[in-house]
Amino acid sequence: MNNHLKGLLVGAFILLIALLLLSKCHSCGHPREIADVTPPDTDVVAPQPEPEPEDSVFDANDYGGNGVLKVTLAWEFPGDIDLHVYEPGGNHIYFANRRNPDTTGWLDMDNLEGGRRGEPAVENVFWDNPPSGRYRVAVKYFSTRQGVEEGDVLVVIQVNGEESRYNIHLDEQGEEVDVATVDYAPPTNPQQR
Repeated sequence: MNNHLKGLLVGAFILLIALLLLSKCHSCGHPREIADVTPPDTDVVAPQPEPEPEDSVFDANDYGGNGVLKVTLAWEFPGDIDLHVYEPGGNHIYFANRRNPDTTGWLDMDNLEGGRRGEPAVENVFWDNPPSGRYRVAVKYFSTRQGVEEGDVLVVIQVNGEESRYNIHLDEQGEEVDVATVDYAPPTNPQQR
């Protein structure tokens, strides 16, 4: 028999004896410690819990100002994602044009660094008295952080108390995605405000 095979047999025999001794120790009622016997070249991956859907716990009302029209962007990875809203009159609300006094539209939260699991980064635009018309909502992956090249974002749009949610996957820096268009009309019943 060659030396390599003899070494394998001796190793298997020693492992078998160690397992038998450990099983006997368990029956004596004393707590035992099990040593890490993972070979150094083996990667051990612990099972991970299934992630909760990003929008299952996110409440847009907890972030930024609130109004009869509100658009909130949230993400849980490092990176600068920008919220863009194009108003009916052609005005563009985003990081370089945060407020429109004529429409009451205001980007009151602008995050540059990004978030992490359980601590979302948020951008928020809201209107107290928005003009009627079509609003276009978009998101742009402005810049990456910490080598993260892609990720999922959540956009929550609230109109007169009704909420819509949009899960978007951004694949690369510079990508801009149209999320939704909103045809806004003030409520006919002033009590709805």
